Amino acid sequence: MPRVLFICCVLSLILLFNLQKAFACSGYKTKLHYLENCDSNSVIKVDKNFTVELTRDCHIVVYGCIQTIGFQKANLKATISKNGMVIHRIETNLCDTMSQASEEARSYLRLFGLPEKCPVDAGQNCQDASKRADISKYKRYLALARGLIQVEARIEHENGKTCIKAETEITK
Repeated sequence: MPRVLFICCVLSLILLFNLQKAFACSGYKTKLHYLENCDSNSVIKVDKNFTVELTRDCHIVVYGCIQTIGFQKANLKATISKNGMVIHRIETNLCDTMSQASEEARSYLRLFGLPEKCPVDAGQNCQDASKRADISKYKRYLALARGLIQVEARIEHENGKTCIKAETEITK
């Protein structure tokens, strides 16, 4: 009898795992390997426990805090790589970009606890499961994003620098 019970438990776990995968956002999942500052003296600091989750109903949920000593200027140089190959390089004045962003883009900035305009006051912004973003209208593009994505962002401020690295994996 214990052997039958063990087999039933194993089959139940396999079934639950497959149901969880089937109920993920169109079968896609994301795993944040890391999101961290490259330098401990960054003007913008990301907490070590900062995480991002993709839910079954295609919502992005962010947990954690971002701190800043404040700044007036932010010139970004960023590199985005997929599976080890650079796919995009960005150089922009973040203050100008944020001020011209669409309302949808601003909602993503708020979701991640990032500022929407310059100047930015010193402070801390923490996120929890109460704020989420519905990305279901983009789920048909998840196949294109599938793989290992790495981002390195370096920002020059008038009062210092920020360096942030992130790596996430999108799987099906």
